[in-house]
Amino acid sequence: MAETLARIHTTPVDAFGFLPITLTTPRPPRTTLDDDLREAEVRAGIARWGEVALGPTVLRHGDFWPGNVLWVGNRLTGVVDWENALRGPALADLAIARLDLWWALGRDAMDTFTAHYLRLHPIALDTLPYWDLRTALRPVGDLAAWPAPYAALGRHDITHATLRETLLVFIEEALGKTPG
Repeated sequence: MAETLARIHTTPVDAFGFLPITLTTPRPPRTTLDDDLREAEVRAGIARWGEVALGPTVLRHGDFWPGNVLWVGNRLTGVVDWENALRGPALADLAIARLDLWWALGRDAMDTFTAHYLRLHPIALDTLPYWDLRTALRPVGDLAAWPAPYAALGRHDITHATLRETLLVFIEEALGKTPG
């Protein structure tokens, strides 16, 4: 997966000018913040980063996770669900994949994936906690719906409780690396 994501991010982006570029502001909060998932703290952590430099613009998948890759045996043969494709910083895709890999395969898999990706596509990680926090906002307010795609992949062990537990650690670590 790391090799495939690195290949996507090194694809010449010039031909994809029709795709939108990621904005630096996360989606607006709903009327009620999700206290259980520390939404107010996550949003405050994002705000503490201030204006984050996007870095080089790459082709992004927008939802790169184990459920959007196809395998034949041990060989990754395709990437599906390109409806969220856009241009923007590689760290945004990396953060999404990191959280989903932790959910699906554990912390070690996330760390191994991140290290392998960085060997193939070296980029500065100084703002990765910012992108991890933005990624943490994706399931906020709707985490109960997130186990279903894993169940469709035969992963009934991935539940609301396991997703929540991992997400809270992911958030805590990103907040711990946030300025201010």
